Amino acid sequence: MPPRPVRDRGDRVAIVGDDFAGAALGAQWTDEDPVGDCTTTVSGGLLSIAVPSGVSHDVWSDGINGARVTQPVANTDMEISVKLNATVDTAYQLHGLLFFADADDLIRFDTYYNGTTQRIFAATFVAGSPTVRVDTSISSTAPIYLRVNRTGNTWTYWYSSDGAAWTQAVQFSHTLTLAKVGVFGGNASGASSPAFTMTCDWVSGVLPPRRRGGPRQARHGVGRASFAR
Repeated sequence: MPPRPVRDRGDRVAIVGDDFAGAALGAQWTDEDPVGDCTTTVSGGLLSIAVPSGVSHDVWSDGINGARVTQPVANTDMEISVKLNATVDTAYQLHGLLFFADADDLIRFDTYYNGTTQRIFAATFVAGSPTVRVDTSISSTAPIYLRVNRTGNTWTYWYSSDGAAWTQAVQFSHTLTLAKVGVFGGNASGASSPAFTMTCDWVSGVLPPRRRGGPRQARHGVGRASFAR
């Protein structure tokens, strides 16, 4: 069966979770390649987004150019988590989540490598102008789990190395009329930008998808899973 939508308390669709078990991108997603040179595939239970070297695919003031898949969402409270399998170990590889109001108003939650350390990062964008909300060194880890809770105008961001023990990276207030959410991969440094392939195991609204042979993992007491295949 297709993924069941995660719904808010008002029974409006929040996000359709995905464990990428098929052979193609699900109908809930739109593949967005702003630079026009990236490759998105689904295979072996993973979503992969490959960005080439030699040109930036950054999410910054000079353009929202990270390659991504997105889906429309209701402008409501929600919590979204993602498991990213790839290692960021070359400056500046990056991957994470994007929450959009429109092309110039959004929030970026991700992790990247700056040439010395892996870092946890978040920034808000208003009319294309970014404000950094957190940019902190963390222990190098892959896979990495990211989780974002939006309650009203309050955004809370966690990360984890195992999907069980979570560290809060930041909490801040920001007004955003949410329209879509995406998973992205990118790089930065102009002509020195390294190639990178973002691999995503799953995206979920409350809990990770059920895997055959293993139980659902409750995280942070957020309630019952709403994901199914």
